[in-house]
Amino acid sequence: MRNLVKRRVSWVIVLLIVSLLLAACGRGGLLDTSADEAFQRALERSASAYASDPESDVPGVDFAGLPRYPDSVRFFYDEEQQENEWIYMTAYFANGSLKEVSSYYEYQMSKSGWELEGKSEELLLMWFTKEDIAQGIPLVQLMFRPYGENRVAVYVIVQGIRVK
Repeated sequence: MRNLVKRRVSWVIVLLIVSLLLAACGRGGLLDTSADEAFQRALERSASAYASDPESDVPGVDFAGLPRYPDSVRFFYDEEQQENEWIYMTAYFANGSLKEVSSYYEYQMSKSGWELEGKSEELLLMWFTKEDIAQGIPLVQLMFRPYGENRVAVYVIVQGIRVK
């Protein structure tokens, strides 16, 4: 019982901190509120795709310069224009533990020149930026959601660059 209370309290604290950071930090390294709202809408729209568990990629785009977990399957893709920039969201199912999948992304993103700006202790969220003279500073948020045993849904949201 005591562990359950500790877990619930830690989740509440993490969600509060993440919400505050997303709302307050804007372009200072974390996604701004418009991206967070777009991400929430995309999560809602991806719910049926998440439940369908496809065996092959659904139509969409893999982002150049962003790693993709080996043998993962894209189950969702969406894009949205916010004023003069685009927000892209894609989601994959990856076979592996939460720790394996999140460690892969943390290592591969850094290896590709992305700077880790923050991550949650539970390895459920990570934020990256990369300075690009032509594009400004694109922002990437990764969200990891365990999906059954030894499988993870990986949500990738990219803000500030045109991918197509």
